[in-house]
Amino acid sequence: MKIRIVWISSFLLLPSFLFAQKGYNDQINRYNDKGQKEGYWIEDRGFDRIETYYENGKKTGLFKSYSKSTPSTLRYFGEFADDKMVGLWYSFGDKGHLLQIDSDFGEIRDTIRLKGNVTYYAPFTCHTKFFYPNGKIRSEGTLLYGDDPQLDGQEYGEWKYYDKNGNLTETKYFD
Repeated sequence: MKIRIVWISSFLLLPSFLFAQKGYNDQINRYNDKGQKEGYWIEDRGFDRIETYYENGKKTGLFKSYSKSTPSTLRYFGEFADDKMVGLWYSFGDKGHLLQIDSDFGEIRDTIRLKGNVTYYAPFTCHTKFFYPNGKIRSEGTLLYGDDPQLDGQEYGEWKYYDKNGNLTETKYFD
């Protein structure tokens, strides 16, 4: 008799569990009354899955990117404010090791001429540090980029390079 009561009680709780999950899923990928993205969003972006927050159609809040080939592998982590990257952004390798940290985000309004008279327009800049798998710094300097410093960065200004023990080995200037 006791077994039957437990089984019936569990069965009666099942529908409320399903409704709770449905209510949660309704809170993902929503639009506001102006047709703009609002709240928590999960989206596929080619080779990865991103999770971020929107306010009035602008990215605002935490941003996480996971590898689609290994969904539990965090690739990027950072924060947006009013659709702009702010604070520290972290990039991780496929084994979870730190690859890159970006900070000090800014905007550039002018076209930059690089060596060889190449014209380069990158509307954004940040300070970037690259790391060896052992956690020691590999290089650091200013990065110019278009939409994403991890995807389309260009070294600019003074860059410092280090050996696997963290000792400065070379300084280069990119202009």
